[in-house]
Amino acid sequence: MFYFFLVIVGALGVGVYVLFILRLVPGAAEERFGVLEPLPNDVGKWKLDDSSPAGQAAASAGQHREERLFYEERTGLLG
Repeated sequence: MFYFFLVIVGALGVGVYVLFILRLVPGAAEERFGVLEPLPNDVGKWKLDDSSPAGQAAASAGQHREERLFYEERTGLLG
């Protein structure tokens, strides 16, 4: 019975922290969880790869090697 009471008190403490501290204190959530960096401007755009060894090998064979940054939206339970 004591452990059940202890779990309830712990859950209430976490609830108070999440509801009041993280939401009402400016900057608390950013300090605790960090700030996401903005995405690069060339996401989804193809660009010629001349600098990597694979790009240089393709150029010596008379071919072009292109690459792009791809951002996939997360889905599911933790998305």
